[in-house]
Amino acid sequence: MGKLLEIKDLSVEFRTDKGIAHAVNDVSLSLEPGENLGIVGESGSGKSTLAHAVMRLLSPSAVITDGQILFDGTDLTALPEDELRALCGRELSMIFQDPMQCLDPSFSVGYQLTECLLAHRICGKAEAKERSAAMLERVGIHEAKEVMRRYPFQLSGGMRQRVMIAMALLTGPKLLIADEPTTALDVTIQDQILQLLKDYAKQEDLSVLFITHSFGVVADICDKVAVLYGGRVAEAGTVRQLFYRPCHPYTAGLLNAVPTMEHDKNVPLQPIEGTPVNVFRLSEGCPFCDRCGKAAEICRKECPELKEVEEGHFAACHFAE
Repeated sequence: MGKLLEIKDLSVEFRTDKGIAHAVNDVSLSLEPGENLGIVGESGSGKSTLAHAVMRLLSPSAVITDGQILFDGTDLTALPEDELRALCGRELSMIFQDPMQCLDPSFSVGYQLTECLLAHRICGKAEAKERSAAMLERVGIHEAKEVMRRYPFQLSGGMRQRVMIAMALLTGPKLLIADEPTTALDVTIQDQILQLLKDYAKQEDLSVLFITHSFGVVADICDKVAVLYGGRVAEAGTVRQLFYRPCHPYTAGLLNAVPTMEHDKNVPLQPIEGTPVNVFRLSEGCPFCDRCGKAAEICRKECPELKEVEEGHFAACHFAE
């Protein structure tokens, strides 16, 4: 079985008044059908830019300078606008961070849901209403037909997020990109949303690219994980490999900063010292060099390549082995 999504040597720049921001740099990742891949990193690491690049939803100041994004063998970076519009929303869907910003306050929930089906000519208006109500029920919204008559501002944050999930899943996509969909929700609602996505993906053999800053989320729903730093892949592998055998100092630092049930409350957590790399002024060496306790002269002069340290486990560190 071939790869559903394959990102090859992707680079994205933002051209601003302050200069060029190197947001994504030579990123290569792949996702198999039915597989869940988590993308983890601090704010500014390039996670959301990577997700928006896949959907071709980058701002006008952003430019894909190199690489390919292959979806089912089709290069999305070279696809004409009309063909891309037909593909995105049908076979390729996305859940955004803030549903209140993404749902149109001028239209009812039902109108916005049925519009997805009608725009892609999947079915007629009557069937679109039935499918929309059924999907709302499936994502945990009761009295779905009543909710369809409401407007986004009349719904709670959790319900709006469920509407966004229903909208993304309505057309039966092969790949779902979830860009930190639980960030603005409280812990109990977060858990419900994550369980919903996990169950649906398993039932429908759906592939999910999950953007998050939480290793807890990754452990719960993902098969593989890639850690981004400074727009580059610092480490990638299975969840078990990265949790039990982290090979990059950044990955180890992130894990050490997360409290666990076994953690001694009298021992303080170990934060990563320093601040994230400035993407406007990337050095020729390792982007994590200034914050790394293991940094040597080679780290300041030469950017490490992503190399395989064991089967399926990759790290971009001169001392990974």
